Amino acid sequence: MFPVWAAASNHHNTGVQHVYLQGEIPMETAAAITQAGWIQGLPVPGSAAAVQDTGKITELRQRFDNGDAFTAFMTHEYVDSFTSDTVVTTGTIWIGTDSYKVVTDQQLVTVDGSVSKVYNRPQNKLIISFYDPEEDDFAPSRFLAGTQDRYLVHEAADNDGAVITLSSDDPFEMFREVRIHLNGNGIPWLISGIDQTDNEFSTWFESGVFIPASDDLFDISWPGSAEVVDLRN
Repeated sequence: MFPVWAAASNHHNTGVQHVYLQGEIPMETAAAITQAGWIQGLPVPGSAAAVQDTGKITELRQRFDNGDAFTAFMTHEYVDSFTSDTVVTTGTIWIGTDSYKVVTDQQLVTVDGSVSKVYNRPQNKLIISFYDPEEDDFAPSRFLAGTQDRYLVHEAADNDGAVITLSSDDPFEMFREVRIHLNGNGIPWLISGIDQTDNEFSTWFESGVFIPASDDLFDISWPGSAEVVDLRN
């Protein structure tokens, strides 16, 4: 089950052709939104799955544990392995421990706890639905809380930063391999990977910083004239 905001684009496993509108967020983009947050759910260095410890994993985990959120300008590129079509999505993201928000020219998307809200600007429509991270293949909380038993994790030094590689042989996992690049300050600047059907994505983060996660950080606003569709009822 996917959050409502991803309904306009479908993963290959569904057997439905991709339909992307410029400025809307493809499902693979949504998956990539959370990649910086995956680190918080990684094994602590020194555990069986942590092959090499450069200290960057621990530092990043602690930032989320201390109540910070990550925000950056995002450029996401998705390449379809079958058609070679490329989709580029740009916007600003905010990532917390169990919440995230994405703002593009076309959409405002937020997941905060158990509720997701999506405002589509062209349609002037707000869609509200219940949210379950365990049913969301691209949710931040899914990877923040549950990657320890699903991925083999390798961390290696890269100049003054680090590269963290997550890999899985499980055919039911969305991604076979994901690489998370951190700069010398432990800030994610690039995430790339490949899914089970050989589709590739790369997500660049520009001007990424950690900020205090205030109570209203993941709020969105919409016009009073917007059509509201509440799927919780």
